[in-house]
Amino acid sequence: MMQLIRDRAKGLFVWSIVGLIIITFALFGLSSYLTGGGGPSSVAEVNDTEITENQLLRAQRNYLERLRQFQGDQFDASLFDNARIKREVLQGLIQRELVQQHINDTGYQPGSQQVLDAIQQYDAFQEEGRFSSARYKTLLRQQGIAAEQFERDVASDLAFEQLRNGIAASAFVTDAELQRYLRLKYQQREIGYLVLDVARFVDQVEVDEAKIEQFYQANRGRFVTPEKVRLNYLELDLQELARQYEVSQREVEEFYASQQDRYREGEERREVRHILIGINAERTQSEALETAQQLYRELQQGADFAELARAHSDDPGSASQGGDLGRIERDAFDPDFEQAAFALEEDAISEPVKTRFGYHLIKAEKVVSPPVKPLAEVEDEIRQELRMRQAEQDFYEKVSELERYSYEMPDSLQGVAEQLDLNVQQSPLLTRQGGEGVLGHPKVVNAAFSEEVLQQRRNSEVLELSDTHFLVLRVNEHEPASEKSLQEVRPQIVRQLKRQQAQQLAVEAAQSIQAELEQGVAPQTLAARYDADWQAPGLISRRAQQEGAQLDESLRQAAFRMPAPDEQGQPSVTTTALSNGDVAVIRLQAIREGELPEGETLTRERRQLAAAFGVSEYNALVESLRQAAKIRISDSLGDEE
Repeated sequence: MMQLIRDRAKGLFVWSIVGLIIITFALFGLSSYLTGGGGPSSVAEVNDTEITENQLLRAQRNYLERLRQFQGDQFDASLFDNARIKREVLQGLIQRELVQQHINDTGYQPGSQQVLDAIQQYDAFQEEGRFSSARYKTLLRQQGIAAEQFERDVASDLAFEQLRNGIAASAFVTDAELQRYLRLKYQQREIGYLVLDVARFVDQVEVDEAKIEQFYQANRGRFVTPEKVRLNYLELDLQELARQYEVSQREVEEFYASQQDRYREGEERREVRHILIGINAERTQSEALETAQQLYRELQQGADFAELARAHSDDPGSASQGGDLGRIERDAFDPDFEQAAFALEEDAISEPVKTRFGYHLIKAEKVVSPPVKPLAEVEDEIRQELRMRQAEQDFYEKVSELERYSYEMPDSLQGVAEQLDLNVQQSPLLTRQGGEGVLGHPKVVNAAFSEEVLQQRRNSEVLELSDTHFLVLRVNEHEPASEKSLQEVRPQIVRQLKRQQAQQLAVEAAQSIQAELEQGVAPQTLAARYDADWQAPGLISRRAQQEGAQLDESLRQAAFRMPAPDEQGQPSVTTTALSNGDVAVIRLQAIREGELPEGETLTRERRQLAAAFGVSEYNALVESLRQAAKIRISDSLGDEE
């Protein structure tokens, strides 16, 4: 049973890791929607659907940025193997594509209101804690993305989430499974143990020169100074370019006057009533339209809107209130209804408006326009936008010139810099792990160590780091990888060999203690022989927080892997290496079966175990999709069919 739980728990862990990757660059990731599509270069195919290099690079960058945010000041890009991360991220993209294809094939489709609700939850679209339609439209417009496409992307991710949640929610746990699991989970074990400190054995070890030389020769590949390059590079960054432009006060004021709706403090609101003539089993579409048109004519002749709503509206929520919907905001109703409602002047009544619910007659009883923010409050924002607009006119021309000049003058960046009035920047020495900022971008690292740049010493092609950030580089200095001499690494080797041999001596001593404990020698006697303390924590649990005992986690895990004492009550004994390299001898004296929790705790345990089963079932679906798929991974990442 516990092996089953371990397997499922591993599935849960794997899902959390994959989930981190997916969330970073796909699932409900606003940046993934607002950064455009990939380029033509394909790094993988999933059932003939391509995953492009740009998609992979963007996902890899977002993955590292997520780690950077998580680790803060402790983040060190050099500790991460770019090739390994690239493979992990690519596998996440492949999994995402497999599930997306399954969703498309099976017809999962979220409702339009669900899509609308999801969009309204994005922090990027919030102003003063509320969804801003103006900000939503501005952000999409700035990125050149149609609202319809964005909504389709959000719908796709909602379908993804519904599939996963649907599978997870369908998992269940029987009473027998739950009881077996909980008795094991809450089981306690009574142990005693001693720890042999490896450091006390180090003085007993002598390392001869022959072993040092042998270790060095067998591990020369480990003792290498990594290859390094120092780069010269030119950057074109739209944000930086924009700072060079001046905007007059008059330009700011004219822009402010022409864009009043952008700077209103909140959304325009309207108090509206409506009459719904539904299309249903008793009324066809043409009959509903005819009824709505008749009511519209009556309203034009002076009939009371509220009275007609009470008598004829099929909306049970508002009919008794005379069709009153109260104060409404944009993006809260059906688009056709909303478009008609916000086009009405105060006290005006619309002609029949068709939605999926039927035909509506809408009356705008009151129009509430929010105040406009004062110029002083938005002046800096306007000035920056105008700078960006001016800069955009020159920016892409400069990018084109950068491409031309760096190609025409391939042996230097100085001439290119003079033509474009740019400064040649220089990096510190970099390894293949990259550096800080743009120097850690995968495209920069790949270009720096490419044959054309490193071996032929030519300018790189212009690298597109984002839609508004371009860079070209060349190698200024190259330090090839080199082996360290034995003399340089001798102290390191001696320490390692002494530690290894000391650990072996500790293991042999622990095995000797184990044998004597099994023969009945008093543990305190054995502990004193090795200048150690016999520890008797009593009953311990699988999790440290359950009893507060400060045990090395390796020791705790070993204790719960041990066989139970025999039928005569003879304790079982084992040895195990601890996380710090020391060696422990453990004696298991008794086992107390776990007591089943009750009430809310039992309910929570059932829910958590069912969730683990659900994740396992979802992972099984993904694996079955992978087995049935034709997957090709190109280049150095390998091939998979």
